[in-house]
Amino acid sequence: MTALLSDSELRYYYFGFYRALKRYRFMTTIGWIVVVIGCASIPIGWNIGRPTGVIEIILSCATIVAGIGLVSNSVWYLDAYIAIGLPSSHNGEQSNVLLEILEIMKDVDSGGWREARAAVMRMNELRT
Repeated sequence: MTALLSDSELRYYYFGFYRALKRYRFMTTIGWIVVVIGCASIPIGWNIGRPTGVIEIILSCATIVAGIGLVSNSVWYLDAYIAIGLPSSHNGEQSNVLLEILEIMKDVDSGGWREARAAVMRMNELRT
């Protein structure tokens, strides 16, 4: 017989991991939108002959750096969540659901944004 997930395992491995994936996806999307806005604002401030031209270029570059920082922060958050492990309370016997979630975590850890996107869909399948 396969052991069921304990309450703490369910909160960490399913609900917490799913929340971390959703936060990663949301923050990464917002970060790249900020980068695109920063890149799009460079031509606006390109006229350096104006008194505020240099300031506009500096602000555009700062916006790009802020967006990349936001993306980097979301990647570090997801990586840190995956790196934390919760010891099993089943004396070596693990459920199929837990093994599947651990496999998803391994895929996300070794992959990139595509694997994180696929992980959200696989976690939705596990919900049933």
